[in-house]
Amino acid sequence: MRQQTVSVMEARRLLAKQISEADFQRQVIASAKAAGWLVQHARAAYNKSGRVSTPIQGHAGYPDLTLLRDRLVLVELKKVGAYPSPDQRVWHERLRAAGAEFYIWRPTDWVQIDEVLA
Repeated sequence: MRQQTVSVMEARRLLAKQISEADFQRQVIASAKAAGWLVQHARAAYNKSGRVSTPIQGHAGYPDLTLLRDRLVLVELKKVGAYPSPDQRVWHERLRAAGAEFYIWRPTDWVQIDEVLA
């Protein structure tokens, strides 16, 4: 029987549908740091009622990652099949209108992710 070889990109595509957003986020952050980017992310925390929320001031929906190296990049991360909330869409539309370098990345977007972080 012939043994199949799987390229790195094919393996990423196969795993993309199975990866959680949190695991994907850890991978993107690790890749960004390895490429010399400064990374900012507001982590979710438990509030007094026991619900998970992100402690922020201002408007909800700000992108997941702010990356800074030789330019400023804002990124919304989504697992395969997930879409931005209405609050996130407001931020995304205004960021694009303001000329910001903004992306929505899913685990299937590693070609673009690698290009942007390079």
